[in-house]
Amino acid sequence: MFYCIFNGIDSRGLGLQIERLPPRVRAKPRYDTVTIPGRSGNLTVTDGTYDTFTRSVDFVVHDLSRVIEICAAYTGAGWLTFGDEPDKRYKARASAELRPEWLTPKWRRLSVSFECQPFAYELYPQSVSLTNTIVLHNIGTFPAQPIMNINRSGIGNVVLTVNGAAFTIYNVPGTAVIDCENLLAYAGTSALITAGEYPKLQLGGNTLSISGGTAEIQPNWRWL
Repeated sequence: MFYCIFNGIDSRGLGLQIERLPPRVRAKPRYDTVTIPGRSGNLTVTDGTYDTFTRSVDFVVHDLSRVIEICAAYTGAGWLTFGDEPDKRYKARASAELRPEWLTPKWRRLSVSFECQPFAYELYPQSVSLTNTIVLHNIGTFPAQPIMNINRSGIGNVVLTVNGAAFTIYNVPGTAVIDCENLLAYAGTSALITAGEYPKLQLGGNTLSISGGTAEIQPNWRWL
């Protein structure tokens, strides 16, 4: 039986039937095409980022008394998992407008479009402890941008080294969070000063070490 889970709500629990799942989509890279006078053809320029994509699902509603509940479930943003990728999840936003259509006097069709961010992530992300030096192997298909929870005794600096590149967090007041995707370093509501590029976990093996504290790392492996 086909299904999807959005914001923790399973379509099967709503009594919805999906006749077929939408085809898998690979996000398109963003690029600009530049024409240079005196040069044949075009020059393609990209910054390495990708666009969102849309996957639409047609639900069959058998219990018409639950239409309002169902429409409420498919609003806003959250994590989205499809039954053909049960170990992956996408950051997605459901369509703002839903229009149930009559199929029979007792059944309705409800079409929901999900705008998905480019990458798929692990359904159940794992954390790894970093106390000295470790090697992490990227199991995805794209460089990962981890979240790191830093701990140290007292206020002081912490240095993370990933594949030989140092990233320093100054004046960590015991605990801090390093969000490499959103390029944020903070303790509570206070931003922290850093030096160096926010770490990425490249394809293959990655050597990580830390000084001045310890860390719990959620790698955020991702697939394109």
